[in-house]
Amino acid sequence: PTAVGAKEVGTVFGTITNGSGGEKPEGLDVTLLGFDTSEPVLTQTVKSDTQGIFRFREVELLEGRVFVSMVDFSGTTYVSDFSIATAGTSELELPITVYETTNDASAIKINRLHMFFELLDEDTMRVVELNIISNTSNKTVMPVSETEPVVRFKLPVGSSNLEFQDGVLGGRYLETPDGFGDLMPVQPGSANHQVLFAFEMPYNRKLDFVQSTVLPVDAVVVLVPEDNVRIRGEAIQDEGVRDLQGVNYHQYNVGNLLAGDDLHLTMTGSLAAGKNSRNSLIVGLSVLGIAVVLTGAWLYRHVRLREISEAEELELAVASLAPESTDL
Repeated sequence: PTAVGAKEVGTVFGTITNGSGGEKPEGLDVTLLGFDTSEPVLTQTVKSDTQGIFRFREVELLEGRVFVSMVDFSGTTYVSDFSIATAGTSELELPITVYETTNDASAIKINRLHMFFELLDEDTMRVVELNIISNTSNKTVMPVSETEPVVRFKLPVGSSNLEFQDGVLGGRYLETPDGFGDLMPVQPGSANHQVLFAFEMPYNRKLDFVQSTVLPVDAVVVLVPEDNVRIRGEAIQDEGVRDLQGVNYHQYNVGNLLAGDDLHLTMTGSLAAGKNSRNSLIVGLSVLGIAVVLTGAWLYRHVRLREISEAEELELAVASLAPESTDL
């Protein structure tokens, strides 16, 4: 790279590819974002050419600076992977894949459903569900309309105080007669979409928990604070105590569920059986537990979901719990 004062400059380039196999998009506005630690320091926009190629010239490629490119296509934002400039970097490539759209949601499934249960008090059980979702097709699934969500979730009878980590009812989420729906488009890929929500259930030293599934689920992982709550259910496997971020949790695994199946779990226990779980679990859950270093939490999480392993996912989800917060 050449030097401008004490700053090196170079080129950031890439190609927009149609992952659905259609014609190459052309003439799209591509935005380049640059970040130093948690601070946005650079924003540039160029148009792609007739071959979908875009090029940003004379970009300050300082060592350690994080870059990502993004583009809007057919009503959805698509982003590249992150790239970090190293010493002597003269070029960075940030290709973007976009997809055509469909309203057919049959290719959507839940890879993993993480369920966290905690006793808020002797009469209230709080449930947090983190759904890691895949779209196995080569098209982005869009909502049919502003009143027809992409995916739906059923809630147990008797649930109350529904909360979301990202969005509210009337915004991204819509209330339905038996639960809620999510209006956010689901892009193709494995485990690159998530829905995180929490609700409360009445509790009297025992809870017979029944929740119906709308999407097929490959696996269910259940976590509760050690010595606080015990769980029984059909086809449930007791995986014992697991140390996550220095705190012990009891883990249970459930096999796959077909769309329309009911998940049955029976919970027993009391606060007297162990320490108050509010000090160790669930309150203030933040998706994947990653500190957001970019402006726009969705952008960071969307890219991070592509890279994270299942083991990291569970570790980082637990690591993100904020003991003193009362909001998701």
